Amino acid sequence: MTFTEEIKGYRTKINTAKEEGLAEGLEKGIKQGKAEGKAEGKAEGKAEGKAEGEEKGIIKVAKNLLKDGFEIDRIMKNTGLSEERLKQLQAKIKKS
Repeated sequence: MTFTEEIKGYRTKINTAKEEGLAEGLEKGIKQGKAEGKAEGKAEGKAEGKAEGEEKGIIKVAKNLLKDGFEIDRIMKNTGLSEERLKQLQAKIKKS
C-alpha cells in the first residue's frame, strides 16, 4: 500500500467516525430535546390548571359575597376582581 493510499484510508476512517459521531450527537440531542419539551409542557399544564382552579374559587367566593349583599368595593379589594367582572357576576346572579 502506498503512502497516498494509506492517507486516503485514514481520511475515510476519519470521515466515517465524524459522520457516526454527528449521527450519535443528533440522536442524543433529539432525545434530550423531547425530554425537556415534555417536562416543560407538563409544568406549564400544571401551572395553567392551578391558575384556572384558583380563578374559579375566587369567582365562587365573589358570587357568594354578592349574594350576601357585600359592597362591590369590598369584594374587589379582597378578590382582586375588577368592578366590571363583579357587575357581570351580579347580573348573572339576578338572572338565575
